[in-house]
Amino acid sequence: MFRSQNFSILLLVLFLAPNSVTVNCRCTDKCGRIKIQFPFHLKNSNLNENATYLPGFELSCNDKHQALLKLPKVPSVSFFVKQIDYKSQQIQIYYPNNCLASQLLALGNSSTSPFRFISPYYGGETSYNNVSFFRCASSSSYSCPILQLDSISDIIDPGILSCTKVRDVLSVQWRFTYDDKTSLFLGWSNPNCGQCEAQGKKCRLKSDGMKEEIECFLCKTNKISTSTLVLIVAGKDIHIDIDNEGDMKIAKKLAIVGLWCIQWNPVDRPSMKTVVQMLEREGDKLMVPPTPFDSTTSSSRNNNNAVVPSRHLNFELEVIPELE
Repeated sequence: MFRSQNFSILLLVLFLAPNSVTVNCRCTDKCGRIKIQFPFHLKNSNLNENATYLPGFELSCNDKHQALLKLPKVPSVSFFVKQIDYKSQQIQIYYPNNCLASQLLALGNSSTSPFRFISPYYGGETSYNNVSFFRCASSSSYSCPILQLDSISDIIDPGILSCTKVRDVLSVQWRFTYDDKTSLFLGWSNPNCGQCEAQGKKCRLKSDGMKEEIECFLCKTNKISTSTLVLIVAGKDIHIDIDNEGDMKIAKKLAIVGLWCIQWNPVDRPSMKTVVQMLEREGDKLMVPPTPFDSTTSSSRNNNNAVVPSRHLNFELEVIPELE
């Protein structure tokens, strides 16, 4: 009974905690599922307004919470971001309706600086390739009106007979893999922040250094990890660095509720209904539970309007017979 109820209450507290004690991190931003940090930055974001960013790494976030990348040399070309790997310094790009070829047609041989097309499956580098673009009717079997074929392709889809050739583009460095023709990878060499990520740190430009000179640093976050929260609920004396006073009050409330939930005797623990009521009240109106083995205290004692579980304390421990 003790383990079952204690575990259920703890799960409730842990479920509510991430939404309560988390504030914006100073080092990262977010667009949908995409975590955005240096060298990238989010357009029109209030994160680190005074920070310095390198050209070409600006991302925008549309109303559907999708991250987009525009290349500086070809502003008419937009790629949607599927994921960013900051350690290996790779960004996976795609376009809706499997229509990445439409953007590649507009890109042609233009520069992709500060990025380059890479193949994560072939050691990172790609060889030059000639491609041909075709425009297909909306009635065709292709989801995208623009179709790309590689010059090295040995298989010609019969459906291409209904398409019209637009143009050839020579010596491009992108190449779709056989199992994924909907996305490509871009990589960047500078700034080289992979070493910082490998150390569990973040990367930024030195404020007093030369252009593009970077440094690694530990990102100060206001998020209380699950492991830390478990220590709080267990009554451990730990230090949490939170600047927001409101978040500290929430953390204190969770700690008090957690201490009530782990009282030694099951009858002294609050019900789920009481826990919800305690979490909905102001933290300063919650009474810290008594020491479990202090018979001079009582959980039913009320101090002004303090909210405590009104249950009878029973300090007699149940005798558990030894198994033969």
